[in-house]
Amino acid sequence: MPVDARNQALQYISLAESQIGHGQFQDALTSLNRAGELAHKAQAADILSIVYGTLGNVYQFAGRYDDALKNCIIALKIQEELAKRDPFFNVWVATTLNNLGAQLIHIFEEHEIRESKKENPGAFLKALDEIYSSKRNDEIIKLLKGNDAVIKNYSPLMHSNISGNKLDNLRFEEIKDRCRGVVIK
Repeated sequence: MPVDARNQALQYISLAESQIGHGQFQDALTSLNRAGELAHKAQAADILSIVYGTLGNVYQFAGRYDDALKNCIIALKIQEELAKRDPFFNVWVATTLNNLGAQLIHIFEEHEIRESKKENPGAFLKALDEIYSSKRNDEIIKLLKGNDAVIKNYSPLMHSNISGNKLDNLRFEEIKDRCRGVVIK
């Protein structure tokens, strides 16, 4: 029975990947949840780590960054345990760490921002430049609050990290961490 459950889990992962490719994220989540149930039943930790990693990617595409991070961390913990028994899984650990980095740091491509159909791309690029070059708490908070709408429009991840009272009582370095990003020119 565990072999059948393992194979079925792999089939659901394959289905989910196809659904992701077609933008059917809700269907992919359903398929991945079923794959997770089957992988758990088969006691297939390697398959379960794939499920959690893929769930992390789907949640990231959907803008659900907290869920994305949570699932990638679960995948990473499973993979670290697997790597203790078989060094092959160190490659999986490295890939998941790379995915985590992508979820924690927003990478912006200047030409994509400039060519986008969204409002005022120049204002967003200017805001990023000023935020990244700021040197004081009061300065960065003023920049973030003054550019709230443009940040929300171009970077839901950054906006979710700075909105509301999330900046209150934070040190300058902590505020900068919440705005972390890279602009590729």
